[in-house]
Amino acid sequence: MKIIAAITFLILFVNIGLSQDLIEKRDGEKIEGKIIEITESSIKYKRKDQPNGPIRNIAVADVKLITYEDGSKERFVTVDSPKDEATPIQVENPQVVKRRGPDRIRNDKDRILGPGMFIEMLPGYANYDNGSTFNSNYGGLGIKFGNKWYFGKNEKYRPGIQMTWIRFGAYSTSLSPSDISKGYFSVLNLGFANAIKFKDKMGMEVNANIGPTILQPPIPGDDSGEFGLLYGLEVKYRLGRLALGIDFTRVEEQLGYGYGIGKGDAITTLSLSVGFKF
Repeated sequence: MKIIAAITFLILFVNIGLSQDLIEKRDGEKIEGKIIEITESSIKYKRKDQPNGPIRNIAVADVKLITYEDGSKERFVTVDSPKDEATPIQVENPQVVKRRGPDRIRNDKDRILGPGMFIEMLPGYANYDNGSTFNSNYGGLGIKFGNKWYFGKNEKYRPGIQMTWIRFGAYSTSLSPSDISKGYFSVLNLGFANAIKFKDKMGMEVNANIGPTILQPPIPGDDSGEFGLLYGLEVKYRLGRLALGIDFTRVEEQLGYGYGIGKGDAITTLSLSVGFKF
């Protein structure tokens, strides 16, 4: 469990560390970095590739849009300067740049077609068989988390990829934690992701994934363990961040170690998928 916790922390740290603010200039140039301060005339920031480097400045008049790491956006628009009532002469600068709105304009990213990190719980049924004579039924819980990325600009459907960083499951015949006898642990599952959008914040997903796993990892009183392959299919209904669906997964042993292990052992699970995408 300490190893799992460490890997989980590392992945979360990497995801957070990769988040950056994006400055889009009026000439089309894009700058990734960290916004430090915005004044009436300039924007202070640090470059992405120089996080410990100097604080740089860019004129507000040169900036069109800032997309912050949390997904919110702030636009900078030009407006005509008012004439000086004391004289008919127009002020030198016919246009000034103003931040649109009193503060940042929150722009929630597309929860259906946009990329994001996900975490899901998989309570359900599991069947274990050794490929020949032994077959038994279990119940338990699986957990997985990873990231999704979608491609294209279609507003109704986008294909993508899904990387499940860690996934594991634990099962018993009595649904008691003290009676866990079967399970699996898997990392770096890669798959296809398909997002279909019905309405704003409403849609569905159809995903498939595959990756390496350890079937029946060592547990107290059991020294066995089997290297194998995990593959599965999932269908989900999406409502904003929430995802509800069905997950079908099969974990097949490919190479055993320990004792009493024979190639062909497998766990087949049919689970309810309950999770969130951030």
